[in-house]
Amino acid sequence: MTLYATGEGLTNGANIAGQVAGPPYPSPLLPVSLTIGGVAAQIQFVGSAPGSAGMLQINAVVPGGFVPAGSAVVQLTVGIAVSPPIALWLQ
Repeated sequence: MTLYATGEGLTNGANIAGQVAGPPYPSPLLPVSLTIGGVAAQIQFVGSAPGSAGMLQINAVVPGGFVPAGSAVVQLTVGIAVSPPIALWLQ
């Protein structure tokens, strides 16, 4: 799944406000994790969303076999900051 967020803090890039992201895509300096239904998801990519300004893109794999179909709570953590829970529907 691909999720988008804002507020990731400083990145390993230029950190210029309003600058459109281009390769190599900056990623947050703080550790990033994602849980889906309370289970840690495997993050395949986390960095500035290509062609966007100020947007973080997270590409993650839904933990197969551990998260049942239906409504699942998704939470993103960057450093010690935890996002509000968001409910997504999984099939």
